Amino acid sequence: MKLSERSIGFYEDCFRYFTDFCDPNIPAEEITQDTIIEYLVYIGETKPHLSDQTIDSYMRGTKPFIKFLIDSGHTKDFKFPTVKKTEPLKETYTVCLLN
Repeated sequence: MKLSERSIGFYEDCFRYFTDFCDPNIPAEEITQDTIIEYLVYIGETKPHLSDQTIDSYMRGTKPFIKFLIDSGHTKDFKFPTVKKTEPLKETYTVCLLN
C-alpha cells in the first residue's frame, strides 16, 4: 500500500497527538474504549476551535494504530466511538421580525 506524503503526515500527527494525551508508560492492554472517549474529550478541550468533523478525523487517524494493537492481541477489541455532528442552532424568526 502506497500512501502520499500528506497521508503519512496526517497519520503521524494523529499518532503524536494520541501519544501526547496518553501516559507514555500505559500498557497497551489498558487502552480501552474509555481511553478513546477520554482522548476525544481531550481534543475538544485542548483544541476548542475544532469542528466535530475535525475531531472525528483525529479519531479516524488514530484508529489504525489502535486496530493494530487489537489485531496483534495487545489489547481487547472494542467499538470505536464516533463524534456526533452537532448542528448550530438556527435563529428563529417571529412575526414581528418578519414585518
